[in-house]
Amino acid sequence: MAAAPSGPDRVARHPQGAPFGAPEGAPTVGARLCAEPYRLYFPLGFLMVWAGLAPWVLYGAGWASEYRSIFHAMVQVEGFLTSFALGFLFTMYPRRTGTAPAAPWQIGFGLLAIPAIAVAAFFEHWAVSQTVWIALNGVVLAFLWQRRRGARRPPTAFVWLPLAFVISLAGTVATAFGGILGGAWWWLHGLGLGLVTQGTFLALVVGVGTLVVPLMTRGAGPPDHGARPGDGLRRLAHLLAAGALVVTFWLEVQVSLRLALLLRGGLVALLLLFGASLWRLPARPGITRWSIWLAAWCVPAGYALAALLVDHHKAGLHLTFIGGFGLMVLAVAAQVVLGHGGYERLKNSAPRRLVAVLLLLLSAVVLRSLMDLDPAHFLRWMVLAAGTFLAGTLAWASLVLPRLGPAPDPERRAQRLPG
Repeated sequence: MAAAPSGPDRVARHPQGAPFGAPEGAPTVGARLCAEPYRLYFPLGFLMVWAGLAPWVLYGAGWASEYRSIFHAMVQVEGFLTSFALGFLFTMYPRRTGTAPAAPWQIGFGLLAIPAIAVAAFFEHWAVSQTVWIALNGVVLAFLWQRRRGARRPPTAFVWLPLAFVISLAGTVATAFGGILGGAWWWLHGLGLGLVTQGTFLALVVGVGTLVVPLMTRGAGPPDHGARPGDGLRRLAHLLAAGALVVTFWLEVQVSLRLALLLRGGLVALLLLFGASLWRLPARPGITRWSIWLAAWCVPAGYALAALLVDHHKAGLHLTFIGGFGLMVLAVAAQVVLGHGGYERLKNSAPRRLVAVLLLLLSAVVLRSLMDLDPAHFLRWMVLAAGTFLAGTLAWASLVLPRLGPAPDPERRAQRLPG
C-alpha cells in the first residue's frame, strides 16, 4: 500500500489539501520534475504529433515515397496522445490521492519508451514497438496500483484510469493474436485495434473528465470525502459500463458497425453528461475552458456522425480523434501550464494563439473528413488537414512551451503576463 509521505519526506500541500509533491522549502530540479512531470511530457507530445503528421505532409507534397498510415495511427495514439496523458496523469494523480509523486524510474521509462515505440514503428519493427507499449502500460498500472490508497479519496470514476490501460493491454494482445492466427481469427485484429486506438482514450476521457471538465470549466471539482454509502455500487456501475464499452468493439467487427458506433457514442455521452455535468456551460472566463468543454462534446458527437455516415465512418471518427482527443489534450495542457505557472491573465482570457489552436483544429476536422468524402482529391485534403493540425500545434507551442519552466516570482510574472 502506498502511504502518504511523512516526517522528513513530507510533501508540501496545496491550500486546499492537494500535495504539490515536492519537499518543503526550495525543491531541487529533480524533485520539481518528479512532482510536475508534465514539464517533460508535454514537449515530448509536441514532438510526437509532428513525427506522426509530418510524413503525411511530405508524402502529399511529393517529397516522400511512403504513406505510412500504420505509423501515423500508432504515433498519434501511442506517442502524441499518450505523452500528454502521462504528463497529466503522473502530475495529477498523486495530488488528487495525497500520495507520493511518480518515481524517477517511472517517469524516465515513459520518456524513453514513447520515442522508442515511434522509432520502432518507423522501421516497421511492429513486435518491438508493441512489446515496449505493453511494458509502458505495465509501468503505468504499477504507478496507479501503488497509489490506490492515499490521504485523499479520489472520485469513484477514477476506476476508469487503470481500466484504460487494461483495455489497452487486452487490445494489444488481441491485435497480435489476430495477426498471427489470421483466417477465421482475423476479427481479433480489428477488435484489438479498436480497443487500443479508441477504447483506451475513451476510458481516460471518462475517468479524468469527471474531474477535469467540472474543475477546469466551472471550478467545481468533486469534494474530498471518506467512504460513502453507495461507493461500491458506483464503482460496480463504472465497471459494467467499461464492459459495455468493450462489447461495442466486438459488435463492430462481428455484428454491425452502425449499431456499435451508436452504442459507443451514446454510452460515452451518458457517462460524461452525468459524471461531468456536461450540459453546464463554462462558468469561468478563458478560451481553454471553452475548448475543454467543446472537446468533451466532440468525443461522443464524432460517433453519432460516424454512425450517420457509416459508409464514410472515418470522417465522423476524426471529429472524435481531432476535435475530441486532440483538442482536449492541448487545451488541458495549456490550462495546466498556465495555472501552475501563475499566468492567470492568460488562463482567464482568450489569447490569439489559443483561439487559433481551437479554430485550426476544428478546421483540421473538416479537412480530414474530406479525405474520405472526396477521395478524388485525397492527397490535397491530406496535406491541408495535416498542415492545419500542425499549424495549430505550433500556435499552442509558441504560447505554452516557453512557460514550462519554474514559475517566476510575482514581480517578474506580472511583467511577463502580456507576452
